[in-house]
Amino acid sequence: CEMTDVKPVLTAADYAAALARIDTLMAAEYGGAEGDELDLLADYVSQYESEREPMGRYDSDREETGIGAEELAERYPRLYHASAAGAWPSIERHGLLSASELLDRSDVSEERRTKLKSCHRLESEKTHLPGSGYAVLRDRKPMNEKKLRECLRDGLSPADWYRILNSKVFFWVTRERIERMLNAYKEMRQTVLVVDTESLLADHFESTFLSPINSGSTLFDPSARGRGTFLPPERYPFRHRRKSRGPRDAIAELAVEGGVHDIRKHVLSVEERGAGRPTLMVWRRAPDG
Repeated sequence: CEMTDVKPVLTAADYAAALARIDTLMAAEYGGAEGDELDLLADYVSQYESEREPMGRYDSDREETGIGAEELAERYPRLYHASAAGAWPSIERHGLLSASELLDRSDVSEERRTKLKSCHRLESEKTHLPGSGYAVLRDRKPMNEKKLRECLRDGLSPADWYRILNSKVFFWVTRERIERMLNAYKEMRQTVLVVDTESLLADHFESTFLSPINSGSTLFDPSARGRGTFLPPERYPFRHRRKSRGPRDAIAELAVEGGVHDIRKHVLSVEERGAGRPTLMVWRRAPDG
C-alpha cells in the first residue's frame, strides 16, 4: 500500500481529516508506507496544535487532568529507547529491565549492588548476568550532583533520586528528543529501539508514569524535581502542560516501573547508530507481527 500524499495540517478541516486518518493507521506497519504516513501525520497534528491550541476529540471541560491510553498513543504513536551498542540480544532474551532489576539479577555483591543503585555513575558499568552474558548500566554524566541537590524537593537526597531513576526504564515520546540525545552522544555507538506506543500501553499502562522533564539531566538550568515528577497518566496535568509548553513538550519522558519484560512484543525496529558510522538495521518486525 503506497503512502498517500501527506500535506501539512493548516486548517480546521485539515486537522479533522488528519485525526480521522490517524485512527485508521494505528495498526500500520512501522517502516512501511502507512507507518511513515502515521508518523508524519502525528508530527503535523502536533505542530498545528502547538500553534492553534485545539484539543480535537479529547477537548472536554471534564478532562482538566490526565491523559488516557488511547489519547497518549494517538498523540505519541512511537516511543524511543537508547541502550548500549550490542544490547539487543540481551534485551530480546531478558526484556528491557530497569537498572535495579539488572543489578538484582547480576552476580554483583550485595554491597556493590546497593551502592550502584544510589550513586552517581560517572562511567558506564558492565554487570555480568550469570549464564547469559552481561548488561551495561549507562553513565549519568548529564547529572551534576551539586545542581541536583539544589533542584530536589520533598526532602529527597541525590541518593534517593538515583534510586527512583534506577527503578524505571525510560522512553522518549518524540523523534526530536531521541535525535537530540543521539547528537549529544554522537561519538558513541548506540542501540535504538522504536516501540509501538499502543501495544506497550495495552500491557503496561498500570505501571506507566509520565515526566515533564528530562529526569536524568541537570545540565544548563535544571528544573525542580521531586516525588511528583513521575505521575501516572490519569493524574498527569497534560492539558496544563500542553497549553504552557505546546504538545511536543507536554511530556518529556514515559517511564515503566521495573521494566518491560515482554519488550520484543512491542518493538517495531532496532538500529545501531552513531560513532560516525552508517546506521545498521539490526531487527525489524515482520508485517505479520
